Amino acid sequence: MGSCRHLDIRLHGIRVAADGKPSLVTSMQYINGRHPHPRQIENYLFGLGWEGFDDGSETLDFRHVRLRQIIRDAHPRNWVYQAATRIMVPIDISIEEY
Repeated sequence: MGSCRHLDIRLHGIRVAADGKPSLVTSMQYINGRHPHPRQIENYLFGLGWEGFDDGSETLDFRHVRLRQIIRDAHPRNWVYQAATRIMVPIDISIEEY
């Protein structure tokens, strides 16, 4: 996706939900920028071969058919746009294979 210099992601642990599905608990340093407009997210991902995906959930989701992947929860607060470099950095999206 985007590129951010010196992006360290710390793994704090694994949380298991009541339904048995695991989630990674992570943190990372502050990334300077602003949250993009939903249209900016769409344009960015469409340019990388993703398409809108609606499975009836309330999240902003995308699918890449060739990669067989789905991005979930891609709303603006889960991205940082760095205007100087024109880089979009995902900060809390979920990517899964199907």
